[in-house]
Amino acid sequence: MLPQLRRAFWLGALALISIGLTVTLVYWVNQRSVAALLEILSLLGILAWLSRRTLRQAKQLEATRAIADSAKSEHEEAQSLLDFCLNSSPVGFALHDRSMRFVRINEAGAAMSGLPAASHVGKTLEEVMPSDFVDAIEPILRRVLATGEAVPNIPIASTNLVDPMRERHYLASFFPVELSRGSTGVGSVILETTQYRQLEEQLLQARKMEAVGRLAGGVAHDFNNILTAIKSYSELLLADAEPGSQQSDDLLEITRAADRASALTRQLLAFSRQQQVLQPRLVNLNATVDGMRNMLKRLLFESVRINIRLARDLWMVTADPAELERVIMNFVLNARDAMPDGGQLILETSNVEIDEEYASSHAYTTPGPYVMLAVTDTGAGMSKEVRERLFEPFFTTKEKGKGTGLGLASVYGIIKQSGGFVRVDSEPERGTTFKVYIPRAEEAREGEGTDDSAAQPPRGQRDNSGRPGRRGGAQRRDADSQAERIAGPRGDP
Repeated sequence: MLPQLRRAFWLGALALISIGLTVTLVYWVNQRSVAALLEILSLLGILAWLSRRTLRQAKQLEATRAIADSAKSEHEEAQSLLDFCLNSSPVGFALHDRSMRFVRINEAGAAMSGLPAASHVGKTLEEVMPSDFVDAIEPILRRVLATGEAVPNIPIASTNLVDPMRERHYLASFFPVELSRGSTGVGSVILETTQYRQLEEQLLQARKMEAVGRLAGGVAHDFNNILTAIKSYSELLLADAEPGSQQSDDLLEITRAADRASALTRQLLAFSRQQQVLQPRLVNLNATVDGMRNMLKRLLFESVRINIRLARDLWMVTADPAELERVIMNFVLNARDAMPDGGQLILETSNVEIDEEYASSHAYTTPGPYVMLAVTDTGAGMSKEVRERLFEPFFTTKEKGKGTGLGLASVYGIIKQSGGFVRVDSEPERGTTFKVYIPRAEEAREGEGTDDSAAQPPRGQRDNSGRPGRRGGAQRRDADSQAERIAGPRGDP
């Protein structure tokens, strides 16, 4: 713009000079009066002054426009940077006007509803958010508008429209914001804390189980000492009693009762890990499961179908094979009792690599190679309250006299002593899956794939090696859902 004005100015100046010279020559030739000539020259001077003034104003206007364009460009750049930061931030942000309508929201904030960010603008909370979320934050928004004071760190639990079965947890802060034309709105910053909440629950559960284990171990030790004395004295009396007498029969009953009580104390000691009762050696889990195939079929009701899927080239583990059979037996019996009207039972093995990301989101989980055994049923499932107490000693949901409540408690201890852990995935009326993870045996890593003792899957059966999440005919569920919780942390002191 400025070069064009300069060009126009100089062209105008040259034209004025040319006109002035021409007029001067004409007057001089015609011998006109000097006064007329002076008037013409004065007029030309005024025109030249006006041209210079116009040029100065054009320069000032151009400078002002350049400053305005620069400020606009900087504003647009800052706005673009702010938009990028807001949309890239893992922390949710939303802005509401006085009528509770969304003025703005970033992608993390929109994820709370499961809808795109653009679909929120101009809409109220009720139109895009779940009802439980609306009930939690709408009173807070009204409070901020009424008082003009910020409300920080409010915990919120909610679902979303895309995944209504999974509860999510948030930590939200609300604050007043001055909008255009003097009106006031409400800004909110919301951080999802679901993962941290799950880790906290897992940590508390592990600590609770450790405390229960110490208590059970102490009681079992003391009780075992008392039983030893009872059994010893009853055997001494039995040696002096006349065979076949009433006294002899009574002493035999005392001895049998002491033996049964001793078995219970051994289960408690296994749960508490205060006594190493395992005899570990290299074991192929496929061989263990395959060897129990016929026995498991006899244990189940006729209406329960059993499906065994054994992975090829399964890694070896270091464990007590007899205790592993006991673990499998406990899972299968519990599954049978959960399906009185029939259903499907699936046992599968696979090799699993647990990475750093998975381990960091699950308390007391160590990354590395594991052998996984999954036992899935399509039975009644379990509530959250039952899952939280599942591995506690003497806890049972069976009728009185039909269970001691030590079966899964002993499973807990056996797997912990083997260096592994158990995860439980269950929801009411959607079945249950127990997953046992046992570390791959270090001494068998070289050449173990050629182990001739490894049981291979029957002909025509699918290979599920390295697929820890497959469940066949059972309904699939997210392995990281709210229903999953830790049972036996590896490396726990």
